[in-house]
Amino acid sequence: MRAVRVDDDEDQTEGAPRVLVVEDQEMDALLVRRALRRALPSATSVRAHDVREAVHLLRKGQTDVALVDWCLPDGLGSEVAERAAEQRPEVPVVLMSKGTPDTHVDSVSGFISKGELTPARLRAVLRRALSRRPPAAGGPPGDEPTE
Repeated sequence: MRAVRVDDDEDQTEGAPRVLVVEDQEMDALLVRRALRRALPSATSVRAHDVREAVHLLRKGQTDVALVDWCLPDGLGSEVAERAAEQRPEVPVVLMSKGTPDTHVDSVSGFISKGELTPARLRAVLRRALSRRPPAAGGPPGDEPTE
């Protein structure tokens, strides 16, 4: 498993979004990370390099929103969106690409072009996606309320 924490801000505020960044290209991951830090300074992020890692991290239940590259080494970002919709429907997925995907994906909450990836646009897209998410049906294992 090659998932790595790319932003571990010790001074996070409670309720800060936890972002799953799914990007296989190192330079693109660096640019996304930089834009994310400027867009939402209190956010934390974890990186996955492919669909398999992304699905694994989604299952762990520690993600509020996923920012997913369209083309990944083992599939398409739409596969991550579909798996998230099945397993974690409360987690919105925002696709990112250098161009515009020619396919509509129902389970995607937003899209951002890597060519237009500015902190302001990223903040707007992520906030919009987070504001539209449905409430969690059950949460991750071990998160059950106690009486």
